[in-house]
Amino acid sequence: MNWQLGESDPAKTRQICNGWKGDLTIAGTALRADIGRACAALGHWPGARLQVDNALWKPPGAGSIGMHQDCTYLSWLSPREMISCWIALDDTTADGGTMQLAKGSHCWKSTEELGEFHDPADHQALMRTAAAREGIDDPESCQWL
Repeated sequence: MNWQLGESDPAKTRQICNGWKGDLTIAGTALRADIGRACAALGHWPGARLQVDNALWKPPGAGSIGMHQDCTYLSWLSPREMISCWIALDDTTADGGTMQLAKGSHCWKSTEELGEFHDPADHQALMRTAAAREGIDDPESCQWL
């Protein structure tokens, strides 16, 4: 989903996919070789390729993005192995749209359930469902600032 001026809800978090294709500043960050090498090292791979970049910006008062596994949105990818790299382009706070992770969720089975992405009633609902499938009753989440 890409945000469109005059068409998209101005109160929701905005997203532009593949911004690197149209903006040299975004490309200069998204295509950095050191980021690619770090992702390859974390994945224990000989190399890495950029699948997609998402530029997200959250207007004041906008709701949360639902917790999700990125691989759910790329179900055609085989094997379903990927690393997501979150880079804050501005100073931010938890209310400003930082990433929240569930401890150990990188070891959980992939889910096919998409749920509501923008401003769900309970942004942790899918995370709790996925944790329960793994036998985890009270998943620990942490906010990245």
